Amino acid sequence: IPLAASSTEAAKKNKRTPIDLYVKQATWPQTMHSSAEKARTTEHISADIDLLLARIYKDFPHETDWFIQDASGKSSEYFTTEDPVKFEHNMINSVLAEFNSLHNIDYQFPKPTNDPNSAARLQAYLKLCKQRRKLRLKPIAKKTPKIVFTKHYNLGGSHYAYTEGLSDAQNERHFQPGSALCLLEFNAAEPKITTLLENKDGVIRDPDVSWDAKRILFSWKKSDRQDDYHLYEMNVKTKQIRQLTEGLGYADYEGIYLPDGDILFTSTRWDYNDRGQLYPQPLFQMNPDGTSQTEFYGNNSWFPTTIAHARGIPGSQKVVCILTGHHTHQHGKLAVIDPTKGRQEAAGIQLIAPIRETKAVKIDKYGQNGDQFQYPYPLSEDEFIIAYCPVSAKNKKYTAPFGIYFTTADGTRELLAYDKNISCNQPIPLKPRKLPPTRPAIVDYNKTTGTYFVQDIYVGPGLEGIARGTIKEIRVVALDFRVAGIGSNGNSGPAGGALVSTPISIDNGTWDVKTVLGDAIVYEDGSAFFEVPARTPLYFQALDEKGHVVQTMRSWSTLQPGENFACVGCHESKDISPVRGKITKAMKAGPKKLTPFYGPARGFSFPKEIQPILDKHCIKCHDGTESRQGQKKAFSLLANENLDIKAKRKWSDSYLALTNKGQSNDTVNWINVQGPPTMLKPYTAGAAKSKLITMLQNKHNMVNLSTEELEKIACWIDLLIPYCGNYTEANAWNEEEIKKHNRFMAKRKAMQNLDAQSIAKRKNN
Repeated sequence: IPLAASSTEAAKKNKRTPIDLYVKQATWPQTMHSSAEKARTTEHISADIDLLLARIYKDFPHETDWFIQDASGKSSEYFTTEDPVKFEHNMINSVLAEFNSLHNIDYQFPKPTNDPNSAARLQAYLKLCKQRRKLRLKPIAKKTPKIVFTKHYNLGGSHYAYTEGLSDAQNERHFQPGSALCLLEFNAAEPKITTLLENKDGVIRDPDVSWDAKRILFSWKKSDRQDDYHLYEMNVKTKQIRQLTEGLGYADYEGIYLPDGDILFTSTRWDYNDRGQLYPQPLFQMNPDGTSQTEFYGNNSWFPTTIAHARGIPGSQKVVCILTGHHTHQHGKLAVIDPTKGRQEAAGIQLIAPIRETKAVKIDKYGQNGDQFQYPYPLSEDEFIIAYCPVSAKNKKYTAPFGIYFTTADGTRELLAYDKNISCNQPIPLKPRKLPPTRPAIVDYNKTTGTYFVQDIYVGPGLEGIARGTIKEIRVVALDFRVAGIGSNGNSGPAGGALVSTPISIDNGTWDVKTVLGDAIVYEDGSAFFEVPARTPLYFQALDEKGHVVQTMRSWSTLQPGENFACVGCHESKDISPVRGKITKAMKAGPKKLTPFYGPARGFSFPKEIQPILDKHCIKCHDGTESRQGQKKAFSLLANENLDIKAKRKWSDSYLALTNKGQSNDTVNWINVQGPPTMLKPYTAGAAKSKLITMLQNKHNMVNLSTEELEKIACWIDLLIPYCGNYTEANAWNEEEIKKHNRFMAKRKAMQNLDAQSIAKRKNN
């Protein structure tokens, strides 16, 4: 790379910064006078150098990356230094030091010329780099001589979790055709690339290799509107392909082979529940049969913002992953997670390649500056195959493609596969793997329920400081997620803000429709044992004797049929073991059915649950009319409908008045849905902190409410003020919007029918 010539005498005489000779659109000032001008110029130079490196990398990826590595994080200085000779000598010494210290090879290098325009020095440097490359590639060529990978655009829209542009996507579309499934083979230590399958009109993604290395699983979407991602399988020997899943409007991707021969894959995702959506993108784990779904890392953290592309590291409890943001594409920084060191914030996180200090930060678009990583595959705790781009283009004028690299934890790396026109992604070795011990499936598809067991609810930080005997019941709430986006409002708080589609509450109220399934008794020793419907998203609330929430769960859990899930306490560390030999009262009593909440399970509806109470006790005063003396009476608690054009809902007078139009207040004080992802203290907010409950308990204006009425109002507050008990209630939709909702509801029911058929087959087997 003849870049040292930038510091020529001619350049100095012309008072041009060296990089001006290479970047035509550079607009730096000819002279700099004030410190502010110098700061601005430095910023501009840095941005343009990033752009320059990205452009050079596209045509000279090996050479540019070697330069970046051996510049030791100071590659930008090369373009502005007054002494390029010294800089180049340091680069050469970096290569020699690696030879001498890591490989015990004593390279004697003749003293290079000090001529600032000498190309010989850089040619010698490149020759050394090529020799070093051979040594670096020996380990991977031996461990994994064949690697499968894909070529496609960098996945993601404005939000990494979208289902990648379904054929009937309701909003964002970010499908970019052009892709290939490729095979990399080491030939005399240098990789050789073969295209196994190419599709210019579609996208091939998510390769996986069977445990015997005889089949390659991948996902393939052949067109934007006429197809969706489905699973396919290629026979490695014959190259024959068979389709495994189908159905327009359904996406099947991110498939992997399980040790027992089954295939696990992604369909859709939703994980918001009563807290901000930006930061709680943690890593969860489960058994191959879907049981024991629980946190692996970061469920109560600001950091990492998002954990993506995680894979277990062989022979350890650690995983390698990408730390990225929420409103970003699927790339970021490379890290190793060790849950034995902690499971929240940065306690168990180590940034690698290179290994460096890891700080817990609160950033939406985390890890998007500088070099970028995606799709790591661990060969050991120190060696990885990965998709990587070593250059940055912060000004977004140009983005270089990703290549497949072999890298070590300390950051030494070599490029294996590269295409200047499209990113190379998702590498995975094509080699047989030893089958792990098979865990027998415990799912019983003849059952429709599962059970939760809590040994002692007072164990753990969730109820820290709460006296024993306070918790009387556990409320079990099921979540129902929207099928279509119709109308919207917004929320805001410490964790940020968001647009809420098809809102069922106003502004800062709950995200989703909630169904109170019932309550489970908590015995005097803190234990509980109860039965719930299987395959249903659920969350729990610890209630005191008044039926007020002391602590609430702000994620959700689900059980497989026949599964028994056990907890030690409330938000206890996953590393805490239960007390062995302790026979609790709940164990003696056995699993109990939930006690219904004043009737059959139903979506909690303000018009149906709360308005009748107001009509009976409150509207004789709270009717919003003026008295004969011209004095305005108390605010209206009537059921009069108020059209919200944006949300496409009809909220009642009473709902708007009590909720202060969606803003939590002393009268009705609920948990903010944009509250921090970190664990809340007991009694943070809710019915127990709402003046409305205190007023009613004290018989405000001689109003005497029954226990049922008081508990319903408390429940409404603690569910975060839902208005609608389903997504169609109180709607102000037009005919087309009704058709849209019905169409997607029919789609959901069709999927549920397929699911039921699958379960029926498993019962027969």
